[in-house]
Amino acid sequence: GKPQGFAVEVWRETYNEPLEAGAIACDSIACITQSPRGFSVAIVKDPSGFYEECSADLVITRRDASATCNARVVIDASDLAAGGVHWLAWNGSGFDVRPAIPDRNRPWRPAL
Repeated sequence: GKPQGFAVEVWRETYNEPLEAGAIACDSIACITQSPRGFSVAIVKDPSGFYEECSADLVITRRDASATCNARVVIDASDLAAGGVHWLAWNGSGFDVRPAIPDRNRPWRPAL
């Protein structure tokens, strides 16, 4: 979550919509923003953030997400370990999600 970070730049280029510094609220626990397209995104850095931020449409975290997280889409540590980077596209009513590694049973990958 930095307003001038790589991920924000990719977002701007992909969706052709700015995410301005004032539109992204960050603290030591999480960052959250609301897209003009009608969805919200939360990046949770600390487990205590799941309680409040799981109301977002999309939650991304490098931690294992709480089982009670009721976001539409949750990408957590286990998803990232299994599928690598994820491609996301908002289709107007939800996210299309594709992991970079769709087949997890490749012979050169260690068992999860």
